[in-house]
Amino acid sequence: MKKSLLLILFALLISSISRAQVNGSALLCPGFVYTYTANISGAVTYNWTTPVGWQIISGQGTSQIEVMCNVNEGDICADGFDGGGIFIAQNCLTASWGGNGDGWDAIKTSIGSCICAPYSISVQSNGGSSPCGGCGSGTLSSNAVYAVYDSLPGGTFLGLADGITAYQPNDTSVITLHVYLIDTTLGLSNAVQITGGTCATTINNAVQLFPCSPPTIVADVFPDPVCLGDTFTLKENSGLGTFPTYQWNTSDPDITFISANGVDSILGTYNSPSPGNPVITFTAYDALGCLYSGAIAIDVINCIAPPVANFAVDKDSICPNTCVTFTNLSTGAISSQWIFNGAIVDSSNLNNPDPVCYAAQGQYSVSLIVSNGGGSDTLNLSNVVYVYPTAPAQNITLINDTLYSNQGFATYQWFYNNSLIGGANSYFYPATLNGDYTVVSTDINGCESTFEILNIILKTDKVGSTGFSIHPNPARNVFTIQVSDHFNSTCEILNQLGEIVFTKKLDSKQNEISIDEFSAGIYFVRISSADYFTTQKLIVTE
Repeated sequence: MKKSLLLILFALLISSISRAQVNGSALLCPGFVYTYTANISGAVTYNWTTPVGWQIISGQGTSQIEVMCNVNEGDICADGFDGGGIFIAQNCLTASWGGNGDGWDAIKTSIGSCICAPYSISVQSNGGSSPCGGCGSGTLSSNAVYAVYDSLPGGTFLGLADGITAYQPNDTSVITLHVYLIDTTLGLSNAVQITGGTCATTINNAVQLFPCSPPTIVADVFPDPVCLGDTFTLKENSGLGTFPTYQWNTSDPDITFISANGVDSILGTYNSPSPGNPVITFTAYDALGCLYSGAIAIDVINCIAPPVANFAVDKDSICPNTCVTFTNLSTGAISSQWIFNGAIVDSSNLNNPDPVCYAAQGQYSVSLIVSNGGGSDTLNLSNVVYVYPTAPAQNITLINDTLYSNQGFATYQWFYNNSLIGGANSYFYPATLNGDYTVVSTDINGCESTFEILNIILKTDKVGSTGFSIHPNPARNVFTIQVSDHFNSTCEILNQLGEIVFTKKLDSKQNEISIDEFSAGIYFVRISSADYFTTQKLIVTE
């Protein structure tokens, strides 16, 4: 019994499907929009299905839809559902291709009468002769457009075949363009090609744009070349007469036009500090409105000769903490930059810098960079200045009445209370007066080492009156010493090295001393006792 009821229900369902119909056009053209309606008793909602590639524009879920057909023919079906979502019945309609509107010819048309004028592309339908009939009740979709591509599939969209958009030929190769009917419902970037079925008529969708060299014009520049900072003149000079309108242009930011544009010549300046070859383009229109174009590269040079760096130094070897003087011998320079490696002050932008001082031993390089409007020049010299090692430290020791400094220096000079002592040029000095003494000694490089000893107090006679005299002085073979008190007194003769070369106890107030074996030179005679000493210089002659 249950089985019989199921069979009866199935038969009723089949009868309902077969009897139910979708109303709309059974004849199709791709890219056309159609309306389809279903009327299923009791149905509240509908679910529509269409052949693959179609787009349901509106109405899904209702009894009427608007669709755009494409690619495939086939069944358009509507499933009806009651308020509870229970399936009631299905209505279907089989649609097939017609022919009108499926074929076309792409036609190019020159825009204007100028040489190398651009072309527009338009479409002329040739689908009216199709043996499959027309396009039914549909209308061409507003989203279906004829578009121009360089190739398909995967080509680049170039514009519309609307008879208005311009396509420009080039001067090197043939350009082939293709026209396709596309669906732009989802936008140009997601366009879908519209294509028909077996009844499609002929499609002539390719056009060719052949090479064409646009007319050019020439110009002259004055002066040529152009010096940096100068004003230049550009003048069109093609020999074709004067055109009604001109336009001068450049993308170089360093070019400034300083006269009115729109005529056959123009003034300009080049504002960059460096030479270059800026390009200026220019166009002109003839009386028919035809375009002519050209370009010129301007040769901008630096007409100022660059400087030449050179310098001299007054000394190439110095002692530490002393200075040298540099003289700028450069030619054509406006500005200077000195770099003194290792100097206390290591740079200067003066033309002739202040004396340059060095503190530490070493070999030092010097650089001079000079500039003018024509450029710059750099002179780098190594080992320009040599700084000697620091002279050894000096010292002074007082022994009796004689001041001794460190030996080993090349020269010595003694000072008393900051005044030079003439002839005091040995490493020692027999002092005769109380006060401050200084010795300035120089090493073999001429570098000084100075030491000062302050407040020297010499031993004197108890009564402050002890003294002696020497005569003759200078002496040759013998001289006489006369003293005021010879008691316990000793006479010593010292050479310039401070060495004692003669000693004698004085036995009277007047004593004769033989110097036959003494070499000529300066000696020091010192009379001393337990309470005092005093010294005088003796000159021994040949």
